[in-house]
Amino acid sequence: VKPTGFGVQVGSYNQLDVAIEKAKKYESMQFKQVVIQTGWTKGEKVYRVMIGEFANKEAANDLIGLLKGMGEQPFAREHYK
Repeated sequence: VKPTGFGVQVGSYNQLDVAIEKAKKYESMQFKQVVIQTGWTKGEKVYRVMIGEFANKEAANDLIGLLKGMGEQPFAREHYK
């Protein structure tokens, strides 16, 4: 899967198994396009759990609002190219 544009990041973890469990949680809630993207932050490998594929940040606002209502701290982030 190679999503384009922006997604909504719902977490960033240092351990892959933790990221997989979080991704499974969102999939079980029927969210579509839940992906884990690997990146680097401050020299450490991180696993970002992202939901969706949007043309721009503004298009992700409805999903961000829904997730915030669930107690999450989501934000729009560009998918890796």
